[in-house]
Amino acid sequence: MTPTDQHWTFQCAVEYGGSFYRALGHAGLLADANNRAKIFAAWPDLVTVYGPATQLHRQLRAR
Repeated sequence: MTPTDQHWTFQCAVEYGGSFYRALGHAGLLADANNRAKIFAAWPDLVTVYGPATQLHRQLRAR
């Protein structure tokens, strides 16, 4: 994923996620590249549910 895709994936989690994924999204928005990679490696569902291939992601970016 590009850094822009990563940003919007985290933003999507903040916008649409439950309390855990919202907190994870906030952490990802503040993280450096190494810590972002760790977040995505530890929680692959983050990309599956909120990543660039999802409708939620595309809708949020289109706003």
